[in-house]
Amino acid sequence: LIMLARRFSAVSALVLLGTPVVAEANERRFTHTYESAVLNPGEVELEPWSTVRYLQRDYLLRFDERLEMELGLTDRWQTALYLKFRAQSERRPIVAGQERGTSTMFRGISWENKLKLTDSLADAFGSALYLEGTLAPTEAGVEAKLILDKRLPGWLVAANLVAEHEWDFSRVASTTGELKLDRV
Repeated sequence: LIMLARRFSAVSALVLLGTPVVAEANERRFTHTYESAVLNPGEVELEPWSTVRYLQRDYLLRFDERLEMELGLTDRWQTALYLKFRAQSERRPIVAGQERGTSTMFRGISWENKLKLTDSLADAFGSALYLEGTLAPTEAGVEAKLILDKRLPGWLVAANLVAEHEWDFSRVASTTGELKLDRV
């Protein structure tokens, strides 16, 4: 009887662990090109991003992590907060008998806002304004986008006009700007 109870408990635990938790997410079709759609009011989306870089020749193993929490504020406005981290291990000049060094660092925060102007299904095309500010220990930046898209049967066409400006505090009076068009 004890053996049967243990087996039942083990099977029950496996079933519970295998039961999916209800979760939903926006369908993101492109990696770098944004669409005009926003989350519904009150909807929250948690999105972890991980990028791994490995260089064998000089030995560098780096993990760039970004955790994003998006929140639908109204039927036209969504906001998001990003936390960014980096962990890396690399070959360094031998110091105190150590050939490899490992570091973990906080890379900064970003605050994003997207305002939907027109809907890609109801209107001739979808459009939105996007504004993101970034603050990090050695840099800051601001990025603005005009988002355009159109849904067609079986197709989605999207383009982003992007203007970006960055300030690098690790160098004296270093600033860069960029204007580009992302399209898909």
